[in-house]
Amino acid sequence: MAAGAPRTLALCGKYGDGWIPIGYTPELYEEHVKSIKQSMKENGRDDSKFQFGVDIDVYFADDTEVAWAKMKNAVKVSLFKPEVLKVHGIEDVAGFDFKKYFTEYSMSNQEWIVKMREAAQTIPDKVARSSIGIGTPDDIIPVFERFIKAGVNHFIVRFWGSGYFGSIDKFGSTVLPIL
Repeated sequence: MAAGAPRTLALCGKYGDGWIPIGYTPELYEEHVKSIKQSMKENGRDDSKFQFGVDIDVYFADDTEVAWAKMKNAVKVSLFKPEVLKVHGIEDVAGFDFKKYFTEYSMSNQEWIVKMREAAQTIPDKVARSSIGIGTPDDIIPVFERFIKAGVNHFIVRFWGSGYFGSIDKFGSTVLPIL
């Protein structure tokens, strides 16, 4: 199931056999895992076979800063949601109405799309970088370890940059054996 709001997280725990969010930091992930597990407990369900997944981007690069410069804006936009701001203590962006954006404006009002992209840049780089694997395998492994600690037992990995199949090989030979 896809879920991120309190009610949908509770439904995920009540009915789902797995959860795969996108655009999450380990801190938000851990908080939402607790909500799902609480719902499972309240509904007499065992969480031992539940698939706690996360969709995560990986960009292998020798120069992490160059790669980050290419990804930064898109990553911050993917994280720009009230839950991420709250869990990281980031103040709401003045004048930005998330409810209206996601229900009324996002597809029909170009001005709001631009406003959202600009507002997303208020997310600190440190927070945004915690949500993706970027750089060398030694840079990427700790990101996966933090997500595992937060409760992930299933990863959906999307590779970015050049050399897609080479990235798959590199991930399989350098990252997976450590995890």
